[in-house]
Amino acid sequence: MTDPRHQPWLERWAEGRTGFHEGRVNGWLRKYGGSLPPGRVLAPLCGKTLDLPWLVDQGFEVVGVELASRAVEDFHAEQGLSPSVADEGAFRVWRTAGLTVYQGDWFELDPKLVGSFDGVWDRAAMIALPAKERGDYVEHLLRFLRQGAHALLVTLDYEQERMDGPPYAVSEAEVQVSYGSNCTIRKLESCDALDGNPRFVESGLERVQEEVFLLERA
Repeated sequence: MTDPRHQPWLERWAEGRTGFHEGRVNGWLRKYGGSLPPGRVLAPLCGKTLDLPWLVDQGFEVVGVELASRAVEDFHAEQGLSPSVADEGAFRVWRTAGLTVYQGDWFELDPKLVGSFDGVWDRAAMIALPAKERGDYVEHLLRFLRQGAHALLVTLDYEQERMDGPPYAVSEAEVQVSYGSNCTIRKLESCDALDGNPRFVESGLERVQEEVFLLERA
């Protein structure tokens, strides 16, 4: 039986309502990707992002996790990749050189299955989840991080009551509360994300800040 939380995301991919997909390598990742230590990088809720092959090209061993089979299938087809595919537990696993994608429910992923990580790239995972699920997301993510691991986290901060997510508003204060007990946190940069986004403007938002943080696992 399909988890009711999954259906909206599966429908988005089936209907092509994927405005969150950038279609290019993320600028923050290009700028700050060097902050991630060499080794294994985890990309939760990865969709079909072009950030995955970029990270592989930088020499990382990359593991993506994505719920929608449509996203995973499209990614490999669009990248011209011919993965080996196998079912492992609750996941369908797609493997190519330097990249493994686990297709299934992020919250069912077990460190015993995938191991631990030196880095995390979270551009649109935390902000994809409503507030009631974000605590569980952070708690689960921390299970995969080695001591000293670094995570790059991108958030959006705006007046949540003016617009329904996703993407959801995640303030700097929430980042501090969510990760502060387990990580050192440094805000690297922020910028105005209101211009050029019709949905934000149509929702009556007057301020949208995109912020990028570097977290280090204690």
